[in-house]
Amino acid sequence: MNNVFGVNDQGLFDPIMHTQGGVNHLMQHLWDAYCVHLAEQLDKRKLEGKPTVELAEAKKKAPASNFATWAAEYLKEIRVTESFFIDGNLGIRLANNVCVAVCPGVEIRGTMQDSGSVAVTEGKSQAGYNGTADTGGTMRI
Repeated sequence: MNNVFGVNDQGLFDPIMHTQGGVNHLMQHLWDAYCVHLAEQLDKRKLEGKPTVELAEAKKKAPASNFATWAAEYLKEIRVTESFFIDGNLGIRLANNVCVAVCPGVEIRGTMQDSGSVAVTEGKSQAGYNGTADTGGTMRI
């Protein structure tokens, strides 16, 4: 069900792992589930002897409002049960135990800049402090 709009072979958007948590994003999940629904509807029409088209043609001919209405009904029935953090994103678990990222993954650009702070790599006392000592609730500055 990938390559929804011919953007790329990974699917609707690039599923960049670190900002998408290795799961589909919500819109891709909804689209994939909608395609299954469409296929089932086409199969039902064939069994009833009604004229049908191929799935690819049905996806092109179905108005976007059909998808929007179907997606709203799907999410009304299959509610969010949990949320979790993904780096630069938010994930949700649906009632059918499917985990998705809310937003498509993005490419992180740039590098970490040196903040100018002193890294704490080893605990050492400053000169004149003689190690850690009980100060009686006060702190010498």
